[in-house]
Amino acid sequence: MSRFNDDRCEIMITQKVLTKNFQKPNILWSILIFALIFYNNETFPSINQRGRIETVLLLTLIIGGLFLLKIFSKKIRINQQGLLIIALMFCSVFITMLFNQDYTGGYFKILLGLLLGFMLAHLVAIDDFINRYINIMLILAIYSLAVLYAIIPIVSYLPEAIFPRFYNSAGVPFISAGLTYVVNLENYYRNFGIFRESGVYQIFLNLALMFELFYKESKPNAKTVMILCTAIISTFSIPGYIAGAILFLTYVFMQVKTYEFGRANRSKTMFVTLLILLLATAFIGYMTNDTVYRNFSATFDKLSPHHSSMATRITAIMASLLVWSERPIFGHGITIGLGGRGLLVMQEAFAFSTRHNTTTIGSLLLVFGVVFTGMCIYLLYKFINRSRQRGPAKVFMFLAVMLIINNNSLIYNELFYTILFYGISPRFPIKFSRVLENGG
Repeated sequence: MSRFNDDRCEIMITQKVLTKNFQKPNILWSILIFALIFYNNETFPSINQRGRIETVLLLTLIIGGLFLLKIFSKKIRINQQGLLIIALMFCSVFITMLFNQDYTGGYFKILLGLLLGFMLAHLVAIDDFINRYINIMLILAIYSLAVLYAIIPIVSYLPEAIFPRFYNSAGVPFISAGLTYVVNLENYYRNFGIFRESGVYQIFLNLALMFELFYKESKPNAKTVMILCTAIISTFSIPGYIAGAILFLTYVFMQVKTYEFGRANRSKTMFVTLLILLLATAFIGYMTNDTVYRNFSATFDKLSPHHSSMATRITAIMASLLVWSERPIFGHGITIGLGGRGLLVMQEAFAFSTRHNTTTIGSLLLVFGVVFTGMCIYLLYKFINRSRQRGPAKVFMFLAVMLIINNNSLIYNELFYTILFYGISPRFPIKFSRVLENGG
């Protein structure tokens, strides 16, 4: 009995040492995660950079080198479940390519994203990744809010050599301010951050909000939550508002099991107060400022099924399901699924015509079919399941995430695949058996 207790104590001490070891600041991981956010497929820095794929390839090579170094030095062990899943996903991609005789470069982007996510999830513990992600998005949120609402009147008059001007693919003028991009139109205050659309920015902000509320060991930081919520409001994105409200209210009304009852109530009271203050501020701005009024009115007008934004998303979902049903197992491939047949149906089969597939799950089904998409949904479920919440809260979290990722297609997004693989990554990427065998 004494020997059993000693072994159990040794294991607990070892886990504490490992936890402390992996929580030590490592600027390299912060730089790599920042680069993954800054140059992911949905940002202006990646779109405007001609060598964007080379940047992602370089990032993958750096992470790959570190991954192999850790493997050969026996500091980490490969997650067997993760290895099986990525092997199946690679096979599914290759089968789709062969089945459809489609060899476009888009498959390479997706395979690169899968590989990058698989390796990073082994190198950086999930708690460490989440904390770094929150901090990076917090910095980007603060900077984007400051530039958009305080500094942009000055920026717009500065030389173009300092703050470059450019037009996006839709002909909208932008000003580049480094860590944020601002629409160069008078009285236009939608927050894009570094992303190609404000509706994409809200995805990454809501993920940070979800991490802060549901994944951290410590209680959420009120200032962090307030800044992230303010940034989400500034995107004027209806899916962002709905998802943010789901996450916020889920936290408020669901008992967090890691807190004592009294402490949880105080925490809920604080967040309810914060919510009231944010809503009151938005309402006052809505009623007293013409610019704010127009922005909010235009945002909520999108809830109408006749609005082009809502109609585009409904059409994309319906078209995706219709075309997917023709080849449900391995899909149509990129060329036919996202172009060709998929594009034709979106343009001609419904009352509203669109060229843009804005749904991640729909795009995956069109391209790869149910096998690959099913594995993605499974990994997403596993990731939600790793939060420190009870069952009902996880259901609402899953709904919120499904809402935001189906507002814009993330089929080529490296960070999306990275988060998926964190659903099955080891919490401590250390070979525990080796540590214990060597006596710690």
